[in-house]
Amino acid sequence: MTAWPSACGPGEQSKLVVYVTTQQGCMNLAASVNVILYDRLAKRMQAGAGRAE
Repeated sequence: MTAWPSACGPGEQSKLVVYVTTQQGCMNLAASVNVILYDRLAKRMQAGAGRAE
């Protein structure tokens, strides 16, 4: 997974694309966001960056 862009203003598009590979082929937006946020939290916890927020 890739990092999130620092900020995008109104009407701007992000230059980053996040690919979440799955066995089924597709996920809805809510499921994708859930996986990405969990991945970020797990990596933060693994790096010892503190407690979950």
